[in-house]
Amino acid sequence: MLAIKAINKRGTVHYEIVERLMCEQTIIKMSTNACHPFLVNTFTSFQTQLHACFVMEYAGRGGLLTHSKGRSFTEPRAM
Repeated sequence: MLAIKAINKRGTVHYEIVERLMCEQTIIKMSTNACHPFLVNTFTSFQTQLHACFVMEYAGRGGLLTHSKGRSFTEPRAM
């Protein structure tokens, strides 16, 4: 399954926001090339007039932030 992460480009006229968006794209590409088992893969990216989009592997159980909520992980849960 795939997911599309769409980032609204409205308000991206500020250089800092554009720079952050480009940085995120670089990080996503680097993590995909690393084939890390705990990071989702990104297959491609594209943009429309209103959004910058990343086509990614679907993480059906939610992201790390969803699961952590300030708690530490036991070793079995981390695996």
